[in-house]
Amino acid sequence: MQEKAEPVSTTAPSTPPVDAQRPVLILTLDTTRADHLGLYGYFRDTSPNLDHLASMSLVFDDAIAPMATTLPTHLTLMTGLTPHEHGTTANIIHGGTRFVPSERVQTFAQLVKSSGYQTAGFVSATPLEAGTGVDRGFTTYDGPTGIERQADQTIEAAMAWLETADMSKPWLLWVHLYDPHNPYAAPEPWTKQFVGQGDQAPWLAEREFSEKSSRPTGQEVETVSANDMYDGEIRFMDGQIGRLMVAIAKKRVKPIILVVGDHGEGLGQHGQPGHGRIWNEQVRVPMMLMAPGVRPGRHAATTGVMDAIPTLLGRMNIPGSDAFFSQASGVDVLDDKPEERAIYSMQSMRLVTLFGAKPTHSLTTSDSKWVWTEGEGVVRYDRKTDPYELRPIDDPDALARVEGNRDAQLRRSAELGAPEEQQLSEETQEALKSLGYME
Repeated sequence: MQEKAEPVSTTAPSTPPVDAQRPVLILTLDTTRADHLGLYGYFRDTSPNLDHLASMSLVFDDAIAPMATTLPTHLTLMTGLTPHEHGTTANIIHGGTRFVPSERVQTFAQLVKSSGYQTAGFVSATPLEAGTGVDRGFTTYDGPTGIERQADQTIEAAMAWLETADMSKPWLLWVHLYDPHNPYAAPEPWTKQFVGQGDQAPWLAEREFSEKSSRPTGQEVETVSANDMYDGEIRFMDGQIGRLMVAIAKKRVKPIILVVGDHGEGLGQHGQPGHGRIWNEQVRVPMMLMAPGVRPGRHAATTGVMDAIPTLLGRMNIPGSDAFFSQASGVDVLDDKPEERAIYSMQSMRLVTLFGAKPTHSLTTSDSKWVWTEGEGVVRYDRKTDPYELRPIDDPDALARVEGNRDAQLRRSAELGAPEEQQLSEETQEALKSLGYME
């Protein structure tokens, strides 16, 4: 495993006038474990293009998602708020409904659009369809005609938009790629690229993967095969990212680039194949930033996905940014230099309302992780000696801290306004069912 470097000291230069602002590219990598990428020390060559981008970026070694679920984490990214605060705590809950954030909740796209940015979002799956709130502020918002689409199709659509965009004006382009999500079925030749290599055993054994595991819907997953196929999906996705980078380079522009994963994937670790829970392999995500004044290197401190946009925004000069910072619970970790905070994550409410799991919450620092399962108390994991969270330590004294953190978020949610409960169409429910989000 790659050693963590000391935090990099970064200083932003004087900010250019708004009409000279750089364009912004945000890449979100769905279901992508940080530890399956070369830039985080993985033993397979799954991510050459992302690794190259990382060499020119500030890489966040310990970025933690607020939830291992697509829509809630993307809303956290775009608003700087936790799921409790923006009100969306699942892709879908019992009864076929979801919650959409209050209109008082501002997104990054709304902010930059008000400053004259051209805004376009290209998403790859139903959980991020228009109307969820994550689309707010995007003049162009493009998704799959069916349930999901492969990275090559989403990248093609994004590149077509680049051909029509006015390169003399600033733009925000968000591209969401979904390929590593179940089912793992990359096109040939990537689908078989890592199959049968037999090189996984030590890596899986160290993390105590089970040989087989079952999804909440009952589907059984064989660990070695799942990991092989999953890595093929990442390698295919990475190649498409390389195509997008070439297309942008041909435009002779140098955008600010933010890459963020929304969550990881169990793949049999802790006996769980999918996501939605609070284990490290499900909430630790890749994150990197390339921006003016930010030196390439590693940022070792534990950081939240909610900090990504405030940190990016700190490298820009956008009128109205103060209002966004005032809204956000996330902070500019390169400017504010906050003392280390405990980053909050929660289990998807889908697992609670649809599958009967107990509500579970966690707080993560560089040294420790506390997990509170309601009705069962709090345990702690020592992240230095037990990085794979295998040996829980009872810690009842931490209950007030974890519970208090959650309650503070709920109070903040009340200040921002109640989310709207939205009944999903039968078509959307069927799409989410096919992706494993419903029985």
